[in-house]
Amino acid sequence: MTIAPDEPAASSTPEAAVAPPSGWRLLSWAVVWSLVSYVGALAVSFFFGVVLGVTGLHGRIAETDRPMLYAVFGVIGTATILTWVALYHAASAGQGDWRFGIGDRAIARPWAIAVIALVISAYAALITFGALSASPQALRRAAGVNPILIAIGLALAVVVAPLAEELFFRGWLWTGLRTRWGAVASGAVTSILWLVLHLPDGVGRMTLLVPAAIALPLARHYGRSVRASIVVHACNNAAAGATPVVALWLGWLAWP
Repeated sequence: MTIAPDEPAASSTPEAAVAPPSGWRLLSWAVVWSLVSYVGALAVSFFFGVVLGVTGLHGRIAETDRPMLYAVFGVIGTATILTWVALYHAASAGQGDWRFGIGDRAIARPWAIAVIALVISAYAALITFGALSASPQALRRAAGVNPILIAIGLALAVVVAPLAEELFFRGWLWTGLRTRWGAVASGAVTSILWLVLHLPDGVGRMTLLVPAAIALPLARHYGRSVRASIVVHACNNAAAGATPVVALWLGWLAWP
């Protein structure tokens, strides 16, 4: 039994008149832009740190809130760059049609995407619960953060980060690579780059993200749309974010 390609034939799309770049050239640009997004995150955090310092507001921010605040600034910086790059290059590849260039279409095999989302969400919940059970101090630190900052962080994790990362890795990059490479090679490359983007969070966390790095390209391939990987990514992050709340409410974790 053969599986139809997850991208339409070139002859039926606007991209047919444009010779796509080689896979390695596309990959090189993706590496460059990934580095730019990381530097951009640092730059945004540094800029707001200077502003807060000059205005005297830094001293008014609780010490427990500062790591989360700067993380929020960093995520916004990274997401902005990744999204802009993805949409810009997607519009170019699709001759002005960014939706084609990014692989935005109705999700195929929604039942398969639902199964992938359920499995990876369960994994994320178990890993988060295990980490909090083994390290109660992490829960205590989180409990001391301003609830508004926590809400903003969760919104970024569930909505903004999945959207930006998937538009870049499984949107523009995947769509471009699939004109040259197969699904396995495209999935491996996009996932490795995605994992490296999370390297600043530590090798341990990056290792725990390997199952997600497998699930996301599977969703992209079988769903034949970037929407599929966005949904799976959002479910994964939502499960991790909701686990502490649910576990505390059920009494599985002790209140800090």
